[in-house]
Amino acid sequence: MEESDNFVGKTALIVGGTRGTGKEIAFMLRDMGASVYVTGRSSAFKAEDKIHYICSDLEKETFASLEREEILQVINCTDILVYCCGPFLQKTIAQTSADDWEKMAVMNYGLPGAYLSSVLNHQVEQGWGRNVLFGGTRTESVKAYKTNCAYAGAKTGLSVLVKSAAAQYAQSGITVNGICPGFTHDAPENTQNISERQLAYNVRTLLCRKELNGVLLNADFGWNP
Repeated sequence: MEESDNFVGKTALIVGGTRGTGKEIAFMLRDMGASVYVTGRSSAFKAEDKIHYICSDLEKETFASLEREEILQVINCTDILVYCCGPFLQKTIAQTSADDWEKMAVMNYGLPGAYLSSVLNHQVEQGWGRNVLFGGTRTESVKAYKTNCAYAGAKTGLSVLVKSAAAQYAQSGITVNGICPGFTHDAPENTQNISERQLAYNVRTLLCRKELNGVLLNADFGWNP
């Protein structure tokens, strides 16, 4: 029996699930039997899709967003968390403003961490949980970045979060993994685009296999900048 059969009756929260890769993941988990909730700026689903929509402007989310009643209710029963959003910023360090630093830190590190912290209480109580956080391209380890340091630094911080949570909660039946996606469009000359559906299937693998815990998966055709 595949472990994915256990998704029947599970509740999934996809932060950034109304379009792109997040939308692919939402439909995939729906088809695997989970009750799926997605957050995003515009409703991309109809009622008959059996996916629940929570309106959220992800570019303006703050930590207070987790206290919204409609989000808090879902967090308190989330068995599967996929956090697949975060704004990109391409500037040199000298060009990066204080507001830029704050936005990158909150949106790409602080909020994913806060969502994970919030769902872990329920998952520990249930003795089961599956979580995947999206890093940036090749941010699984510390590297130098000439034009996107603030973004990449925050996404690299997720690697510490993934490894730490996986180690701490493995004995509670919980897995925490990260995926570092390649380019879904406009790939550099020495690599190729990865489709949103391909990324969703990689996320599915990380969610379905309990022996995969603390994994930082590069899904980028081996791109090496």
